[in-house]
Amino acid sequence: MMNRALSDKLSLIAHAATSRDLRVIELLEKSGKQGAPTYLDDQELACYAAQSPVIQFVVDQSSNKTHRFSFGRKLSMDVLTPELIRAAVLDRDKKAQNSVIRHISEIVRFHVARNLSRYSRRCGRDPHIYLDDYFQITLLHLWDKNAYRLLAWDPNAGSARAYFGTITRHCVIEKLVSRNQSHQTEDATPSDEFEALINDADFQFTLELIEHKDLCEKLYDRLGEEGSEREVMLFDLLYRDGVDAAEAARALKLSIDAMHQAHCRLRKRLKQIAETMIT
Repeated sequence: MMNRALSDKLSLIAHAATSRDLRVIELLEKSGKQGAPTYLDDQELACYAAQSPVIQFVVDQSSNKTHRFSFGRKLSMDVLTPELIRAAVLDRDKKAQNSVIRHISEIVRFHVARNLSRYSRRCGRDPHIYLDDYFQITLLHLWDKNAYRLLAWDPNAGSARAYFGTITRHCVIEKLVSRNQSHQTEDATPSDEFEALINDADFQFTLELIEHKDLCEKLYDRLGEEGSEREVMLFDLLYRDGVDAAEAARALKLSIDAMHQAHCRLRKRLKQIAETMIT
């Protein structure tokens, strides 16, 4: 029969494993490093494994008589999940890493090809020239800084394809902008014209229409045919991804003033396109 101390210890481990309470996990890991109750001898391991097979144990190489617990059910490698990403990044599980790379690569390559096609067709470039380069850059970006971008994905906020697709689009935009920056020159919109456009009631009505999803997609298609590469990028950042002006300016390597001028030109073009669609 199990003694009270062992029962309490196993209950604490079970709570941490099933609830993923970070405070309890940190406490257990800290006590484990000090040689306290997180480590189970062979008898304790046998008792607990019989009660709760969902907990996985691994042999601690520093001792032949102790085992260290790890959390969670057996991971599925077939579906990209936050648990799989954590196993790959935090636990450095080789199988999990290979699986995450396989899933992420499929998403990234698709979105790199899609966005290069969008942004390059107006400039007469062959997007396939940059495909492998931008694919590798985006993967490195995702794994950079302890892979915090991978770990930040929340399925409740959006699918993996949408989340990593947005990151990929931003990488493509920043790389293309850097490549073309020395060749881009644009005339500023006169300040009086800018103010007149902002105060135009019809223009404000047009902006409200842009927020309607169906019209937004139609505007985007037309913009891809008639607009510049930067206008398409700016539309993606502001209207599709919903980033603020400062972040869009950073991605496009513009000052805030230049960003507002570029946005003004974009909205003016969208107004012209929208008017042809609703009349």
